[in-house]
Amino acid sequence: MKKIVYLSTLFLMFNLFFAQESFTQKKDNTLYFKKYHEDTGRKGSLRRMGPGEKYRTPLGSSDLGSAVITPNEDVIAGSFGTWKIIYTVGKEGLNVNDAINIYIPYGFGPPFLHYPTFPVYLKRKYGIERITGLLSGLTTVSTTHPRTKLILYSNIDDHAKLSEGHKIYIGIRDEPLREGDKIIINYGGTKYGGPGASAPCFAQDFEFTMFVFKNVDWNRFEDMVNNIDKKHPGFPGTAEEIYCIHNPPALHVIGGKAVELAFTVPSIASVNEPFDLHILAKDRLVNESEDYTGTITFESSDIIELPGAYRFCKPNNGFARIDGGGRISKPGVYRLIVRDEENSFVAESNPIKIVSATGSKKLYWGDLHIHSFESDGIGSPDHNNKFARDVADLDFCCISDHASGVFRTIRESAVRFTEPGKFLSFSGFEGYIADGGDINFYFIDDSPEYEKILKKRMPINVEYRKKYNSKREMWTKLHNFSEKKIIVIPHNHNKGGWDDMDSPFVRLNEIYSIWGNSEYEGAKEKSYTFDYTYRTFQQALAAGLKLGCIAGGDVHGGRGGIGSWHLNMKSPNAGGIAGVYCEELTKNGVFNALWHRHCYATTGARIIIDFSINGNPMGSEIVFDDKKIKRNIFVKIEGTNNIKYVSVIKNNEEFLKKKGYGKSMTIDFSDDSPINKTDYYYIRVVQEDEHIAWSSPIWVSIE
Repeated sequence: MKKIVYLSTLFLMFNLFFAQESFTQKKDNTLYFKKYHEDTGRKGSLRRMGPGEKYRTPLGSSDLGSAVITPNEDVIAGSFGTWKIIYTVGKEGLNVNDAINIYIPYGFGPPFLHYPTFPVYLKRKYGIERITGLLSGLTTVSTTHPRTKLILYSNIDDHAKLSEGHKIYIGIRDEPLREGDKIIINYGGTKYGGPGASAPCFAQDFEFTMFVFKNVDWNRFEDMVNNIDKKHPGFPGTAEEIYCIHNPPALHVIGGKAVELAFTVPSIASVNEPFDLHILAKDRLVNESEDYTGTITFESSDIIELPGAYRFCKPNNGFARIDGGGRISKPGVYRLIVRDEENSFVAESNPIKIVSATGSKKLYWGDLHIHSFESDGIGSPDHNNKFARDVADLDFCCISDHASGVFRTIRESAVRFTEPGKFLSFSGFEGYIADGGDINFYFIDDSPEYEKILKKRMPINVEYRKKYNSKREMWTKLHNFSEKKIIVIPHNHNKGGWDDMDSPFVRLNEIYSIWGNSEYEGAKEKSYTFDYTYRTFQQALAAGLKLGCIAGGDVHGGRGGIGSWHLNMKSPNAGGIAGVYCEELTKNGVFNALWHRHCYATTGARIIIDFSINGNPMGSEIVFDDKKIKRNIFVKIEGTNNIKYVSVIKNNEEFLKKKGYGKSMTIDFSDDSPINKTDYYYIRVVQEDEHIAWSSPIWVSIE
């Protein structure tokens, strides 16, 4: 009894912490998702099903039946609820030994059963059998046919931690179901005192994808359930045919009540140059608050020209962009202020550096590692591009989905969203090299020829190994496209080492993503979430590879540039972004800057790093003819928070470390002690709010 009281209290506290105030807005999702399906061209499902998955959708969708979810209203992120998924049997009927498979989307709480059918070790892991009714996500099933027995299975020890979520399977026994019969799944029941099912912490569109399994081999199925800990369960292999029903139920999860504002402006602008203002209303879980209707005012002065006031009116999607709304008449570094007096919100912008010379290099921000539903993410490529541009306020991005089989869709979306001078979407994809792990490929233009790099069919990791036996074979293939048209960036969390990575195409390393910091193994800040040995940035530099660094999101939740979807895993990490110095916001401009390593990484904060040696910017290779020549090292940091410390790293060792003082720091000193024929230097910045930035290195050689 004490344990039951304890669990009840625990879940009540959990509910109070994550639940948000409800809105008056209760939009029916039916028309919303009808339009979504039309816009994406997905008549069957919003989930991509590759040839290897054995799923298919017959033309006569009514034969399979249909499903609805109730209540079919907007859901507040981080809240709890109870939903009924009602499946109506189609003309085909469901015979004995047929089954229904439903995906509970990633982010929603796992579907716990009152009398679990999992192996004993899972019962021990998730709680005693008879008190599981207290858990979030209690799930039961019933049917309108009085003589049909339903068998309910749930895969809660799930391997699909990204976008696929959890699965439930409902078997048909004793007597078949005929057209018009219904199966009712009650997800998030509160009968035994539980809080209901937990909704995702991040705003997004979520589909409860549904499949009909025909003629299931139940002996094989149950054997797989009992061996779920040994391998990823291949449940589709237990049925003769699997069909996806058309337009499965879906829910639109939105942000809760606004608790703060985020204010972003360009990082560099010229004197008297108009620049855009972007204001994002955020809820307590970092989602855009679509319900926010506050009036904001800006702090202006004789030097700073900003609007008087701006009113958020519905619909506003939680953000506002004021084109050309700012102008500053004097060079310097500024942090602008916006207020909502009624709600007591005050937001300071990222630092903006005003330069006197027109035509100077600008600093642009982007996320080159975003996944959509074309592979293992959420949302269409168009949705992800729009989010990166409008909500995250990025200058560029890439929807880098797995495999070239989806490249056409990615490329077409990139073309639609690219508007030089305003926003760029690069064409690219994520592939796999034998013994090299996951690697992203980025292209200078949107030519369909790049699809020839990889085979079209899935799964990519199997066919890729067959096509390229080594990394060297891959680099030879890329040379057919010539250098400076393709940039290859290895993932930071791969087991694959740095052997044979000295290709001219490998220009950069992903030092940080939502999975953590891979500067060096066991890094103190933003520690890595994987428990195996992985390749690090410092390993690459020690091996003699001249790699710059960027950060990306590797987000699978449709939130590139923000990356808050990991809150569901209780991870403190957000997605990273890359800062790029170049003259103009064009694909040629940004790509060439990446190629020359004039870029750096941050954990999401728009920290300005100005780093040079003898006037040469980050990414440079300097050659001296005399080892006595001093290396004049200049570092200027403009932070978004108070700086904890700044380190100058030389040959992977901390050469100089200075404690921070406020939001700005300058380090200016000389090094006249060369160690190797080639020494390399880079900068690490750590703020009090735990955000980090890393510059690309500068290499100094003696000849």
